[in-house]
Amino acid sequence: GDPGGADNPSSYPRGGHTTFTIPTTSQTFTVGTLEPLDMSVISLNTAHFIQWNPPTSKQKFIKKYNVYHHEHDTESSLTRSSASLIYTGLNTSFMRQETNTKFHQFWVEIETA
Repeated sequence: GDPGGADNPSSYPRGGHTTFTIPTTSQTFTVGTLEPLDMSVISLNTAHFIQWNPPTSKQKFIKKYNVYHHEHDTESSLTRSSASLIYTGLNTSFMRQETNTKFHQFWVEIETA
């Protein structure tokens, strides 16, 4: 072999540059559950104004907020499993027009990137 290292083409000088093969690794981590903070619903005459604050940490992992709504004649019948998606996006508030006098419940969930 060549004493100058010519047998190892990935580590000898070529034209003033040195070429190296850099090993790569990957690391898996879990973001965990992200919850909105200080959610409130303000009932107006013809609408509900839903607002919340983003989590205090890990905001960079927020892909979007999903707001779900369920309405029913009886409050005890309100369930998340019966709720419909009414908003998706990155805003931290949403206005929903209402024209009925039923009971309403809202859920805000965070989808992570």
